Amino acid sequence: MSVILIIFVAIFAILISIILFKRIFNPLSFYTVIWAFIIIMFELQLIYFFPLHGLTWAFLIASFISFLLGVFTHFSAKKSNYIQFPSSNIQDETARLKRIEKVLKIVLIIFTTIGLIASLQMWYVLLGIFGSIPKVLLNSYKIYHMRHEGELVGVWPYLWMFSYFAAFLSGIYMALRGKLSWFAIISLTAIIIREIARFSRQGILVGLLEIFVSFVLMRYYLGGKRIALKFNRKHIVLATVLILSLVILAAGLIRVLRNKNEDYGGASRELQSYSGGLIISPQVYFYFASQIGVFNKFLEEDREHYPIGSSTFMPVYKFLSKIGLTDKIDTQHKGYMIPNWSNTGTYLRDIYNDYGVAGIVLVPFLLGLFLTHYWRKFFEYGKMKDLVIVHHLFVIVGISFFIFATRMLVVSLGGFLLYFFLDYLERYSEKRALPRGNN
Repeated sequence: MSVILIIFVAIFAILISIILFKRIFNPLSFYTVIWAFIIIMFELQLIYFFPLHGLTWAFLIASFISFLLGVFTHFSAKKSNYIQFPSSNIQDETARLKRIEKVLKIVLIIFTTIGLIASLQMWYVLLGIFGSIPKVLLNSYKIYHMRHEGELVGVWPYLWMFSYFAAFLSGIYMALRGKLSWFAIISLTAIIIREIARFSRQGILVGLLEIFVSFVLMRYYLGGKRIALKFNRKHIVLATVLILSLVILAAGLIRVLRNKNEDYGGASRELQSYSGGLIISPQVYFYFASQIGVFNKFLEEDREHYPIGSSTFMPVYKFLSKIGLTDKIDTQHKGYMIPNWSNTGTYLRDIYNDYGVAGIVLVPFLLGLFLTHYWRKFFEYGKMKDLVIVHHLFVIVGISFFIFATRMLVVSLGGFLLYFFLDYLERYSEKRALPRGNN
């Protein structure tokens, strides 16, 4: 019964979102699809999970309603029941975007190169420690532990973020060109190379979102402004196939390396028949369905207590602890038996840890409000700095089923750096377009 009700509410919310935003992919539809999907996965009970408590359901409902209210508050404040795409001088706007495209090509060459070298350098360090690729892959647990304890010495810090910067920019570049960009493939490959070395899948998901969201938003902008740049459907289909193939293969490899055993207690016979599958398997199902179960158990036991804002501003806390201004915080999520073991419990777990019940209501509300505000602002003015903000808010929503993404350096610090970099880049390209006498 709950599954049918969730599907009904999700369809209704998506229809409302299309009316408001005039686009299928929008803040409300994206949030709705993700959360309806993971709750339905949990409720299907293809692997047995402890049933949800009333408090868990209350928090799930309250957070969704808060997100809705954030979206509706923006429309109410703007006194408009839908978002328009204001017209502008098409010739001037086309020329501006062409200038941006040329600058992006140069930047992408630099960023993809730095990102790829940084990813390979991590492997160079690991090979120096373990001696061969097979030995690196066989020591996944040890590397995972070394990484979290800060014992993996010699890996270049921060430069790996250039792969994510390149992924974000390649989505924009591909949208402007209207065809396959190898920058997207190379940047995602660099991300995958590093994440395989880290035995982590969430970075690959973020890399995929970096490309997908920036591409879709830029194509929406071009369509809304009626800018007739070229669009090669075959190239885009090819790019989609290549990118998804890379992601699926990489995620499958990491899944096998981290946990070859798919013998989950309480798994249905139907699900067990897919053991070892690349796309559908007990482990893949558990990855999506278990998050709600962990949040449920986390609320039941109520044994975690962290400083206020320690998940939201984790990179700041880490920096302050390094210079001795705060105590070091254990950033690793504690695991729970639900009854199988798992340790990540959606972004609701993080914001509840940070702010209590107020966080469950306030954070989704602000997320919906700011997403809608910067969505409108980007489509009105087309500024790259506004695209950075709305894009990174989408990324936060995109992995909200897993963690609160501001914990990740590439989302918090990365978004901050990209904002100022693209603002400078856009002003620089506009300045170059002025006659020399006006410089």
